[in-house]
Amino acid sequence: MSSAPQLAPEFLPFLGRVKCFVRDLGGTIRLWNPGAADLYGWTAQEAIGRQCHRLFKTRFPEPLSEIEAVLLHTGSWHGELRQTRRDGRELLVLSYWSLHYNGEGTPATVTETNYDLTNLKQTQTDLKTIREESYHRLLELEVLYRTAPVGLGFFDRDLRYVRLNKALAMINDLPVDAHVGRKAIEINPRLANIFVPMISQVLASRLPLLNVEITDSTPADRIRPRTWMVNFYPLTNGKTFGVSVVFQDITALKATEDIRARFGVIVESSDDAMISMKLDGSITTWNRAAERMFGYSAEEVIGKPISTLATARQAEEMLRILGELRQGERADEHYETVHRRKDGRHIDVSLTVSPIRDRHGCVTGFSETARDITEQKRAHAALLRSNEELRQFAFAAAHDLQEPLRNIGLYGQMLDAQYKCNLDAEADGYLTIVIESARRMQTLIKDLLTYTEAVDVCGELGQPVDCNEVCRTGLSNLASALEECRGKINIAPLPTVVAEPAHILQLFQNLIGNALKYRAKERHPQIDVAAERRDDGWVFSVRDNGIGIAPEYHDRIFGVFKRLHGRDVPGTGIGLAICKRIVEHYGGRLWLDSEAGQGSTFCFSLPILNDLHSNEQPPTHDNDRGG
Repeated sequence: MSSAPQLAPEFLPFLGRVKCFVRDLGGTIRLWNPGAADLYGWTAQEAIGRQCHRLFKTRFPEPLSEIEAVLLHTGSWHGELRQTRRDGRELLVLSYWSLHYNGEGTPATVTETNYDLTNLKQTQTDLKTIREESYHRLLELEVLYRTAPVGLGFFDRDLRYVRLNKALAMINDLPVDAHVGRKAIEINPRLANIFVPMISQVLASRLPLLNVEITDSTPADRIRPRTWMVNFYPLTNGKTFGVSVVFQDITALKATEDIRARFGVIVESSDDAMISMKLDGSITTWNRAAERMFGYSAEEVIGKPISTLATARQAEEMLRILGELRQGERADEHYETVHRRKDGRHIDVSLTVSPIRDRHGCVTGFSETARDITEQKRAHAALLRSNEELRQFAFAAAHDLQEPLRNIGLYGQMLDAQYKCNLDAEADGYLTIVIESARRMQTLIKDLLTYTEAVDVCGELGQPVDCNEVCRTGLSNLASALEECRGKINIAPLPTVVAEPAHILQLFQNLIGNALKYRAKERHPQIDVAAERRDDGWVFSVRDNGIGIAPEYHDRIFGVFKRLHGRDVPGTGIGLAICKRIVEHYGGRLWLDSEAGQGSTFCFSLPILNDLHSNEQPPTHDNDRGG
């Protein structure tokens, strides 16, 4: 093999124009043209004599030995190679190899002609990516078009349906295919008579027609009309060839607007001040009642903090409540407080402050409903004063009456003791009536004092009271009566309530005492005491198997001095009135469930106060008294 390849003279100009080099069979570069220098970045002096594929860091698509075998067998080879320039940039080249022979016919050199495909391949990749992305976007748009909740359609200049989605077809209660190629007036004449003139206007003006409200019934429901917001857009490519339409059903939105308008009328006509606020407490709405109540016009307070209405002491309380509502620590807040009017006068108000939530349940603001209770508070205070004065009068009168009654009774008894033998039967009867009447009057006055002192309307609500313990104390007080009538009492576990212990004792003692007093002659008393949790309070029951009470007397028996059995049963008829007064003092209710001869169940409710829960105690044993 000669030291340099033997090339035809006409080949040398070609080598200058293309990007090629000549190497021997071992890969050593022998000739390096300017095109190769431009492609790879090495000069001829730097490249000649170096092993080419080691210099280019060539990566072959198949083993080099197999490529060279093809070259020696066929005299040529071509394929894509990945190589590296002098500056480190990677190249993708299409390489053509040609085998040259020496004068003896022996393979001597190889010409490698390379075409840079790097940019071309990137361009092809980019074009492929763009085509794929465009295809995906078209698919997405097609899916959106077909499944959009608004009606979408295209009409040609002859007002025929060219294309439409399912939502638009449903307005006419027909499938999509039943529309295409047909005029709108053929499909739904009533609706078409409304919107077709609008399409004609857009075709003529080449201008869109936006936000048009159309109301009509549909073939599927001729009773209830629907309302759509419709937009018309011209389709042009130098001239207008059609119109696209968008039908958005706003029936529910219009109904909401109507409800909002009616609610606005209610708010504005309300006698209660209704105010809304942002999360920071700044006022956003202010009705006419608020103007009358506080003296500020809407223009004066909107944007101002709600603390504008509060006194210095109440401002901190209001901010605390808004903070708790914002954090979701409470659903709403009802309380009484004092607000300040524009003229500086303080008024008593009953407030309800509630969070305003969006459809996701997030708190976005607050509402406040205020009612002026200044006169009500004054009237209540006057009523308390009047009740207290009446109570004191009754107390004083009862005490003042006791002295003359004691004298009447005392002197009557003295007459009976000293002069009984001197009196005839009629006079003796009169004297007996005087003595018994004085004794009964003293009992009535004593019970009246008990009633007036049953509860102190200005007092505190009391302390935690274990009803199990109180009930047992009442049974102890009634031990002799139980023994006498051989009664049996069952007491279920009872809760702890907040009250005065003496009041609860009086309740149980009066109700159980009545059950013993009004027992049936033919059977021993059986009394059951129980309690159960209902809603926000406790309901206690005292059930007996006594003589019962007819329904027409259920309300009467709770009155003062009201008796159904005359003097056949001892008492003044004030016990149940005292029970009713005690229960109502604590915000509860006392009622009766009974039929004549069927026994009675007296029930009373007591609210659960101060988050005090049931005192869970083990069941008590039956309390058996008598034989």
